[in-house]
Amino acid sequence: MGDPVSLFGQFSMVPALVLPWAMVLYTCGYLAERAQPLALLGLLVALLPVFALVALPWRLTLDRWTAGTLSVAVIGILYLLVAVGLFGEWQLNVGKLATYCGALVLGALVAGSPISAQRWLHTLAIAALVTFIYTVACDLTVGVRCFTLGNVNFIGTCAAPVLFAWAAWAIASRWCGHRVGAWHVVGLAAAAVVLVTYIFTAQPGSPRRAILLSGGIAACAAICAACWSRWRGPTLAACAIVAAIAIGGAAWMLANPSFDPRADRILIYRGAVDGIAANLPFGNGAYSALGLSTVAGESARFRASTGLWTYHAHNELLDALLNYGVVGGACAIALLVGLIGKCLSIVDPALRAAASALLAALWVHASLDTAFAYPAPVLWAGALVGFMLLCPGAARTCSVPVRPVAWVLAIPCVIAGAWFERGAAFVHLEASPAIRNVAIDSTCNPDIAFLEGEAALQEELTNADVPSAVGTLARLERPLRSNGPLVEWRLVVAERQVQWLAERATLPAKSPEEGEYLALHSQEADQLLFVAAQAYIQRLPFSLRGYQALLMLIRRRPEFARDLPGIVRERAAYLDSRADLPEPSFPDDYRTIDEAIDAHVRLYWMASTGRPWPPIVAALVPLVRRYGTHQDVVTLVLRVVTEADPATVEPLIGLADLMVSGANMMPKLALADVLTNVRGDAQARSLARIFSVTHAGLWREFERGTVERLIDSDQDIAVRNGLARLRAMALRRAPEP
Repeated sequence: MGDPVSLFGQFSMVPALVLPWAMVLYTCGYLAERAQPLALLGLLVALLPVFALVALPWRLTLDRWTAGTLSVAVIGILYLLVAVGLFGEWQLNVGKLATYCGALVLGALVAGSPISAQRWLHTLAIAALVTFIYTVACDLTVGVRCFTLGNVNFIGTCAAPVLFAWAAWAIASRWCGHRVGAWHVVGLAAAAVVLVTYIFTAQPGSPRRAILLSGGIAACAAICAACWSRWRGPTLAACAIVAAIAIGGAAWMLANPSFDPRADRILIYRGAVDGIAANLPFGNGAYSALGLSTVAGESARFRASTGLWTYHAHNELLDALLNYGVVGGACAIALLVGLIGKCLSIVDPALRAAASALLAALWVHASLDTAFAYPAPVLWAGALVGFMLLCPGAARTCSVPVRPVAWVLAIPCVIAGAWFERGAAFVHLEASPAIRNVAIDSTCNPDIAFLEGEAALQEELTNADVPSAVGTLARLERPLRSNGPLVEWRLVVAERQVQWLAERATLPAKSPEEGEYLALHSQEADQLLFVAAQAYIQRLPFSLRGYQALLMLIRRRPEFARDLPGIVRERAAYLDSRADLPEPSFPDDYRTIDEAIDAHVRLYWMASTGRPWPPIVAALVPLVRRYGTHQDVVTLVLRVVTEADPATVEPLIGLADLMVSGANMMPKLALADVLTNVRGDAQARSLARIFSVTHAGLWREFERGTVERLIDSDQDIAVRNGLARLRAMALRRAPEP
């Protein structure tokens, strides 16, 4: 039998394989035409901790900061274990628990590794660099922007922090007079090249700002770590001031509605705060961000009304509070405090600078993105945290039982998580809806459930298999927690069900029982359509789609009008363009979303019934100032600018900078339709002044005669052609008098 210590040393390098293993698995899944390579990745990456468990010793001698940090992680996992059956959907909770258990195992394995921290840093950095180069190369050559982790952002989130730490270690080592090998210089040069390439090509025309920000914060953290041993007081004061500014700025950003540098991301944060307040003190279980569309807060309602939804709050602290309440948030904060203390206690100045830079960069990405909602990035983060804990510190040591805790917690959870992913992992790209439904039932990842469910629904509705589509929709209720895109799919399926039953009713009944069956189910289908249309209106109140379905139903079945809420009945009357309605009045400012919805409906009525344009424009201006980031508000503005006199709409054109997000969230077909229907050069010049701001990147491409952005679909081509036509019309000279 081999020496347990040497066996531990050999197997303790398993965590460094997370990213390379993910690279291989995703490539194999893509080449084998698996429907969701991400599911295959989640299944097989989740099994890495099982191999790591073999190598864990019974006890480890750790310093107090390391032991305390691992203890906080164990407490958090125990709370998640208790929460599995109490809050939210239990199968989704098991998936999260399995991921965090795997990260704990890999982190503990690295933290107790007999291999030096310096060698671990180099190994992790090389693994990240190789994977990063491969991913960027696939992006530039094959055109697949999601290789390795399933999202173009995730590889930067995972690889950049450890590359920054490697650079901080090399600079600090050189500063301390130690020799840095030539291969480090070559490796860091390659890392710089691939980082710059990724920043400016991952999404053409939109540099990866999070990478730039995390690099700057990592550099500041490394400098502070270098100054810590000599100027502890001033360094601590400077860090406290920076932290106070950051916390105050974040609070002001969330509270101030006029601060909107990235409207969608800010809305997610504000909506998450509304969701946290609604679900205190215990949270609502894994993926609670899916339920933000049902939260009553203004920010959550506004973002839901845009049709956007998310699995994650794009901020780990907010997500912990949203999912697991006060205890989850307290564990996240305690973990961060433990890691800060550990980094500052590291004796070696080069390793202290590297660990501090790594922690700072990870913190930035954890605060701004959603990568750590997926298995591979979380396991990789566990390995990086293990490296920080491995660095020798000045604190006293203690003996900690590792194997019994890890085996009792991790083995059942990790195996359960892998078991649930077995259905979706091997589904073929052209699998039947029945096979996709098996994957929906088994998966504990709502992202995979939605993608499989959407593919199944599209095929079932294309084949007019409405009963199967109803069953698929019912299956999606569990992983998507009755929220997200289900509101839209419910309306589509309900309409198709009514249509299908109506077509069946036109055929001769084979028996009296069949006729009774069709009559009964037609009534049930109408009731389902009535409920689905109201749910659509509640979630997307600015959209006309739900009202149109409701009005068509009421014309066919007038008795349903009696059951409508008063506010919905009133708005539906305006959207029906009835001429006998009273002239509306508008406030000078819109303080709530309900006021904005009422104004939008009434302005649509005024535009449709031929009312004068000046009062419409006067009422639209404050609506745009407050809700110009909404695509339906922008759609109404574009209609007014297209139809009204150019001199009348001048106040709206001056607000184009407030409509950037809304214009870019408009459905591309609707935007192409607006651009196609421009008739006069004067209206074209007015619209061109708006689109030159809202679509500034495309406008610059026209001026330079270049193509910088990817053209992904026929809809993109239609928008691009429409904008080119609009620009040509706007550049025409007015005829001489």
